[in-house]
Amino acid sequence: MPKKKYKTSIVGAGKVGSVIAALLHEKGFPIVSVVDINLRAATQLARKVKCKQVSDSFSGIHKNTDLLFITTPDDVIATAAEGIAAESRLKFKNLTAIHTSGVHTSAVLLSLKKKGSTTLSFHPVQSFPKDISLTELKKSIKGIYFGVEGDEKSRILASHLVSLLGGKTIFLDKKDKPLYHLACVFASNYIVTILDVVSVISGKLKLKQSWAKVFLPLIITALENALTTTPRQALTGPIERGDFETVKTHIKELKKYIPQTTGLYSALAIETAKLAFSKGSITREQFKEINKLLEKT
Repeated sequence: MPKKKYKTSIVGAGKVGSVIAALLHEKGFPIVSVVDINLRAATQLARKVKCKQVSDSFSGIHKNTDLLFITTPDDVIATAAEGIAAESRLKFKNLTAIHTSGVHTSAVLLSLKKKGSTTLSFHPVQSFPKDISLTELKKSIKGIYFGVEGDEKSRILASHLVSLLGGKTIFLDKKDKPLYHLACVFASNYIVTILDVVSVISGKLKLKQSWAKVFLPLIITALENALTTTPRQALTGPIERGDFETVKTHIKELKKYIPQTTGLYSALAIETAKLAFSKGSITREQFKEINKLLEKT
């Protein structure tokens, strides 16, 4: 395991970059530069990690950087890498460049690899809401998995970094990165989207209690059952019971009160019907019946 305290630079002072910088700083890694197009954000992060070199330009990356984290939005990683590669002051052959995108592979850092740098992708399997404090986000990193993709040399360093951050490592092949990220999106973003629909429907009920408190036991139980058994075994509800009149009522109410969610309901209902059919809860004829009903919505 590497013992070196790498001179670390952060490009992208958002939540992910801030958490990584803060945790590595606590482990004794010198944060030698922080770069962001938002100079104020870069300055705020630099103060937290006692970094003296701050910039809104790639030219502000410390020339002795050993470890470079590119924690920008996914769509600008390649452009950032190209801009960094154009900085002749950097000692590229001594540099390990890491991006934190879930969907992109290390190939997006090709411009830096051509300069002699080691490259890898390093994605925390966690969400980083903008309104959550850095202190809370640091706690949320403990014990999580990191999806790592890169060559053997970079994997050794990645495992060391993950261990320092209090996490666990899963190694991914390049071809599997998009599929891996798709699982992350369904596990996080789309669950949040569904919960937002629950909150909107609850608003129509004019509940005196918080919708979250009312539905929390149902949400937690469904998740626990799916995770401790299988999603198929945990499935309940009207489709699983073959109660299609209830589904018709749901669609009628959605069209009346929240028509914009009808498409989402139908898409989820079709997938639920597939699951119920594979489980044996509904017959092939019932499966065809529910699909015919949903196709009309």
